[in-house]
Amino acid sequence: MSARGGFWRRNFGPASHALRNYWPAFLALQVCAGLLVAGYYAVSPVREAAHWLQGWKEYGGLLFVAAATVFSGALLPEGLKALLRPQGYRPLDAAGWLHLGILMAFLGIAVDAFYGFQSRWFGEADGAGVVVLKILVDQLLYAPLFALPVVLVWFAWKENGYDIRRTAGAVHPSFFLSRLPALYLPNLLFWVPSLAALYALPGELQFLLFIPINAAWCLLLVLIAREVSARGDSAVGVQARARAASSNPIVGASRQSDSRS
Repeated sequence: MSARGGFWRRNFGPASHALRNYWPAFLALQVCAGLLVAGYYAVSPVREAAHWLQGWKEYGGLLFVAAATVFSGALLPEGLKALLRPQGYRPLDAAGWLHLGILMAFLGIAVDAFYGFQSRWFGEADGAGVVVLKILVDQLLYAPLFALPVVLVWFAWKENGYDIRRTAGAVHPSFFLSRLPALYLPNLLFWVPSLAALYALPGELQFLLFIPINAAWCLLLVLIAREVSARGDSAVGVQARARAASSNPIVGASRQSDSRS
């Protein structure tokens, strides 16, 4: 395999697999987002719904934000998976639902706070310069230094049997260097154009549009994170077996004999 092919398979393979499995649901959510934007400008009930949802967001505060993100990041995409049942589909058990729900609630609160900081730092203007600045801060700082590492650590915690000590021992610089690109590169391809559209829209439409866009991303994100986690778990297993063989001369000799036969 060429170096270029290895780079593609390592960093885009999980995303490509996720898109092949879930493209009907992914496409439906993107079409829904486009219809919401068109409806906002052309149909008064859609504008009223956006205004109503924004009012509930302001009234409910962080609790509403967390609930909306759990809906868009867990309930909606997992419901679509259950409906379409693509090849390799595995329904979540109770622990899986709790694991995913807590992650989405936390990320929803975090991203809402981050967007609030962005508004205070750069203002509410929707000019091209402000939109570009917000996207750069989002995709060069917030996503790679906070949001995606949180996702990786959260799935590593599950990978290590929800053991905090084992997870802490597994999370080190090489952990992020080996796993982050497979999340970050698809993240750039998806969120840069999505954020360009979101940041340029009126504030009350942004939150309404965030629901289908986030659901589309989470269709891919969860499977990417699972595959990256499984790949890391497999690599750890290979390394552990290699260390065991090197420390046990009988096992090492046996494996050398097997390799020659």
